[in-house]
Amino acid sequence: MTDPSIITIEDIPGVDVDPHWVKWARERSAVLEAGIPEMFADAAADHPKVVEWVRQIVREAVERQDRPGGLVAATRGPWLLLLGPVSRGKTHQAYGALRALGASGVACSWMHVSAADFYAQLRPRHGVDSEEVFASFANATVLVFDDIGTGKASEWVEEQNYRLINHRYERRMPTILTSNLSTTELRANLGDRVTDRIAQMSNRVVLDGPNRRKP
Repeated sequence: MTDPSIITIEDIPGVDVDPHWVKWARERSAVLEAGIPEMFADAAADHPKVVEWVRQIVREAVERQDRPGGLVAATRGPWLLLLGPVSRGKTHQAYGALRALGASGVACSWMHVSAADFYAQLRPRHGVDSEEVFASFANATVLVFDDIGTGKASEWVEEQNYRLINHRYERRMPTILTSNLSTTELRANLGDRVTDRIAQMSNRVVLDGPNRRKP
């Protein structure tokens, strides 16, 4: 079955792009895709709102092309907020969106991190520069941040959330957020400063279908 989320540069009328750039972008994305966990290796974004988000990112990349025939890169665009109970396919849709972007021919690099791993990697450790680690996530071209709002509440966690979200908000850097929490619970856990920025930037998708992990 054809992935319905795939839109390619070739699908957009009037785009002047060197085929070598498109080939390079797809080859680079294939290398990144090799790092997707086996569980999500065949993930396809099939929710209409996720499909539309992919198309928005590709269209904006085309519009921001610096010169005719130049590289088309996904560096700016709206966010995607995937909400719903556990095991409803949020991470599946997120990886599907990344795979669709990679297939589009738009240059796109990405990082994925869960909230728990994000905070763990920022904790002070001998020989590790926490600010350098933070910058790697904050400056990722496309960032997937899983389970936002689930960290144990503390001033430190609140500060890291705000720094990350605000950094990407101010620069309109494409970001995919997932959470098991409702919008009301997110606001209670993240605070107004963070949730207001997420709400302003995000295409919100609520996944409430059957549990994907049940046999």
